[in-house]
Amino acid sequence: PIPKSESRILVSIREIDKENFLPMAKRFSKMGCKFIATAGTAKYLNENKIGVSEFVSEGLARTQNITYFFSHYSPTPSC
Repeated sequence: PIPKSESRILVSIREIDKENFLPMAKRFSKMGCKFIATAGTAKYLNENKIGVSEFVSEGLARTQNITYFFSHYSPTPSC
């Protein structure tokens, strides 16, 4: 399904896929979606003028899942 406006989207894109992901990221950003990304993906999105909050997994146990993440994480946008 296509995200709704103001959705939060968690992304971690492989280096070889970032260029192909960029048009989609721009489209979602224009729709008002907010990105949360791993360090490398956050850097790439920032370099391409797409607002993103960096997900820092430091301190989270591997057993904590995405539900825990979204219920306990308040991103601070870097853009």
